[in-house]
Amino acid sequence: TSILLWTANDSEPRDPSGYQVWGTVAEIAGGGPFALADFTAISTGDLSLPSSRNDGGDATLVAENLQVAGFANDDAYSSYLIVFPDVKDNANANSMQIAEVDLCGEFTVIPEPSVAALLLVGLAGLGLVRRRR
Repeated sequence: TSILLWTANDSEPRDPSGYQVWGTVAEIAGGGPFALADFTAISTGDLSLPSSRNDGGDATLVAENLQVAGFANDDAYSSYLIVFPDVKDNANANSMQIAEVDLCGEFTVIPEPSVAALLLVGLAGLGLVRRRR
């Protein structure tokens, strides 16, 4: 239900200016190209990525260089395809670059047990082990 995009360390004209998210339940084999006829359009939209840049390589992604686009989707798919049809400067950019893309959906957070609860479970287990001997 959302797509998160971080700018790369490259030139701003190469940033994508739009996105398309597609989904399919068909079996996907190989590295493409993929037939869009096998996919269902989930969302399309414009992007306005910030002018600021992330550092390259293994550098930590910075929130100021992030854009989030949310959309409605009630269907689960086994595979997703993300297309960037345009860049900020189609006339002069020779390619597209993005640092990272995350496709996120709804999920349920299961709280982790507290350290105290884990300690109690561990101690109870030790007590059972000692009694058996």
